[in-house]
Amino acid sequence: MGWLDRWLKRGLPAEAGQVSDASILEATAHVVQLVDPRLALCPGYATRLEPGVRKALAHCIEMEAQMPPEISVVPGTWASDSQLFAFFATESDFLRVCSRSTELLQFFDENPLAEAAYGALTAVVVERKVMGPAIVNGMLRQDVLQTTVSFTDHKLTIVAADAPRLRRAISKRAFEELAVITFARGEAESAARQQLDDDRALLLARRQMLARRGTGLDAADASRLQDVDAEIEKNTREMQRIGNSADALERRLSSLIDVLEHAADLISLERRQMRLTNTNHLVGGDCVEHVRQIDFSLATSQRADEPLSRAFLVLELPRALAQRQKPDLDGARAILL
Repeated sequence: MGWLDRWLKRGLPAEAGQVSDASILEATAHVVQLVDPRLALCPGYATRLEPGVRKALAHCIEMEAQMPPEISVVPGTWASDSQLFAFFATESDFLRVCSRSTELLQFFDENPLAEAAYGALTAVVVERKVMGPAIVNGMLRQDVLQTTVSFTDHKLTIVAADAPRLRRAISKRAFEELAVITFARGEAESAARQQLDDDRALLLARRQMLARRGTGLDAADASRLQDVDAEIEKNTREMQRIGNSADALERRLSSLIDVLEHAADLISLERRQMRLTNTNHLVGGDCVEHVRQIDFSLATSQRADEPLSRAFLVLELPRALAQRQKPDLDGARAILL
């Protein structure tokens, strides 16, 4: 039984300020295993991680309050549900995502008596500026700058037996995202160190070539040699800043501590509401078209230079939606022929 399951057994919702010491120890072991099991070799690693783990867990639990309400999905009602209608162009697109979800299919395989499952549907939100008709000051104009909203790259990868377990699983996934951020930082550091090593080798070879010319260097060669020496010095400073591979493990532990302590700055969850037309145009004021209001959550991670954001809905999915797709034999035959 993992630390997530222990939280579930102690009752829901968990309070951010009442995370037990046992949960802290288990969460510490979990995040160390995800980032680099060798971190356990660092002196006092658990004690050093404890404040950050406690803070990160509290933040992940608090994020549960920003999760959207559950949507009970009934087959054939795609067009009447504002959220699903906005997220998918057709009902077939929605059914295809459900039928291709390995996690959803596996859940029903492992729970033959379950009539429904709860899943987190995520998607990338794309907003584009376009020109089109709109009402401005009570008059219809044809050349108004508007925003269209689309949802792409749909995924259904977190599935649970009920809504509380799903919300806690989403919180756990958010906590694990901090490990992913730490790992990504470590990989970027390793790549930068390798690049500096390669650059240094080239600079030293170039300096050696110039130095072979001896004291007879002309003014141009002397200037080039000075430039190379300056580049070598800059390279040395950068390598000292990044550190060598010998203390990489200690730096990775320090990086994990920093990520956990600043969890609130690195991962976030916010409720979003949008008023959209049937063609997914964002509406701010009056509109001649029918308007639907959608309510979803936007999860953001500072994993890279550009924030990674995904919208998500919490869905109650009946077993009828988890139908494995039959192989398209006609399509395959057409491709082969």
